[in-house]
Amino acid sequence: MASITIKTLLWASSSALALGLAGCGGDTSFIDKQNGSGSGSGAGSTDNSALIAARAGFDDLIASLQVEGGYLFGDYDATDPATQKGVLDHGVDTLSQGMLQLAIEVKSSFESLPVTTAPANRGDFIYRQNCFAGLGDAINVGCYVVTGEALKNVLPSLYDTWDFEISKADLRGLRLTAEQLDQYAGRTSVFILENVNPDKNLNDVWVSGSFSYPYQQTWNLNQIEQKRFVTINAEGSEESVQNNALFDEDLIVRVNGVEIPTTSFDTTVNFQDNQGIAFGGGLNQNDEVAVFNRVSGESIATTNAAANGDFTVTFSEGLTDKGVFTVYDDPTSTNGDFYNLGNAVDVSVLLNDNPNRPEAEVVNFSLTSTPGDAASSSSYRVRTDGIKVLDLRNLVSLEGQRVENEEPDLNASAFTGSINLRANDIYQFSLPQNDGDALVFDYTLNGIRFTGTSTNTNGVISTTATTLTNGVPYTKTFNP
Repeated sequence: MASITIKTLLWASSSALALGLAGCGGDTSFIDKQNGSGSGSGAGSTDNSALIAARAGFDDLIASLQVEGGYLFGDYDATDPATQKGVLDHGVDTLSQGMLQLAIEVKSSFESLPVTTAPANRGDFIYRQNCFAGLGDAINVGCYVVTGEALKNVLPSLYDTWDFEISKADLRGLRLTAEQLDQYAGRTSVFILENVNPDKNLNDVWVSGSFSYPYQQTWNLNQIEQKRFVTINAEGSEESVQNNALFDEDLIVRVNGVEIPTTSFDTTVNFQDNQGIAFGGGLNQNDEVAVFNRVSGESIATTNAAANGDFTVTFSEGLTDKGVFTVYDDPTSTNGDFYNLGNAVDVSVLLNDNPNRPEAEVVNFSLTSTPGDAASSSSYRVRTDGIKVLDLRNLVSLEGQRVENEEPDLNASAFTGSINLRANDIYQFSLPQNDGDALVFDYTLNGIRFTGTSTNTNGVISTTATTLTNGVPYTKTFNP
């Protein structure tokens, strides 16, 4: 029988961690000088129990981050199946590259197009005079929107392997519930909003819907090519818009009781206007057309063909609310490009890589960003010197689990706090091309603040992290 090596959380006792981490830079000399054990016994002794407990807490946090958040120390490579991806890795990568970078790339592509004198379609960007028609806070505002697979026409080749239209057929075989099928199905839409103030105009970018993108992960078995399925949830997000999550392949069309492939028709789907599907040609007048949901088998609508054989089925199924991730390209920046995250957003990431269980596992995270609020205003900056700074000040929650069966454990992890990291390349820091570079970080996670630096030496990462425990610096050096 093949053996399985699985990287799990190190919820070891503090004493075991102290022994295990001594060779990784754990500094016990200060405690040792305080009467050996630091128990407080003996003449002139000092009670160091609080200091010992604080350091043990930091040891535990670093141990868990080495498993769940190598991304935070620059030890992350989405294309390397041997690099284990933890809960924080999936969450932070989805936020930074899955939504933030997507918004920035789409806006950059939009800006490269010729400017029209009057509002009109610009390439694959469709102009809407009233973008959300009351569905979001930005009502009575025009916008340019690009949706679904049309996004690949405006994005670099990096996105060719992404999927911006997630049908229920795409989710087949993932052991999901009916609620999860509805949750993760949908199209990605990116909106670029107008503003009557020319300085603000077309600087506000909204990302909504569902998408998937690849990464590599192996558990010493066979499967390497993996996907993250991402959905921005309406519940928990400050903004929401309606999203079309029903696709041709999700439908069964029967004419006079006989199933007809939807590919046999000239099909137009436009839920924004008529919430329906129009099929063209090939039928006789009054032929009965019935449409069913392929997944549930339920009837959606029935109608009869017109004299020319055309028919239109109008229905509201498939319209769902999705949350919105907003990015504002601040034109007042005094140091490079500055992107402010403008709202609260709640995101779920579906993973199907863990061979310990047949069901998919989920990483959930939520972030609150209030512009102007020093405690929560999150941002991303590309400085004039090329340094990139990701500043997430109010990570409300990031949680997930990795089930293990040999020694049964949920391996549940949950993190809150703030994340600030900066480097020339924060997304692919571990690659050899960043040899000699440094990643500087300042984190507060689960109530513990620590700062430090990771250094890339020909693709090998070494990290030094320092926290103040009862006012005394405590430094750890390790390889993530």
